[in-house]
Amino acid sequence: MSTTFQVSRTRLGWYGDLPGTSDVWLAILLQNTGLEADGVLADYASVSTLLAGASDEATFTNYARKQISSLTPSSDNTNNRNLVDTPDLTWTLAGGTTNNTLGKFLLAYDPAPGTSTDVDRVPLLAFNIFAITDGNDLTVRIHADGLVRVYTPGV
Repeated sequence: MSTTFQVSRTRLGWYGDLPGTSDVWLAILLQNTGLEADGVLADYASVSTLLAGASDEATFTNYARKQISSLTPSSDNTNNRNLVDTPDLTWTLAGGTTNNTLGKFLLAYDPAPGTSTDVDRVPLLAFNIFAITDGNDLTVRIHADGLVRVYTPGV
């Protein structure tokens, strides 16, 4: 199951041109312990408010947020949708000293890379994952059909 944040319904649907050429999305991993229900997560409008709730970001050894700058948008006119794809994401030597049990892969929009903070970053989607770090590489595999599909309503 995946979670679509209320704020992203507007951003992904109305702003159908996301991602633009200078846009950056962030991959943020959330721990399973304390993870809030999808219905609660969906109401957060910023990464800051989400992390101020009960859900915690990953803290495993060698963890850092991944900046996804190689987004590939395409249009599927036959099915009236826009697709966004990206390569698989790997955290090298994830854990070992400090380990986490992970529950969500959060995709967030960063409106001003390098200058924005979590107050400005918008949570778009959260995908269920289950992984326990142990010092080996952790790879989030992106489905062959793409990371995001945005359907054009009424077409």
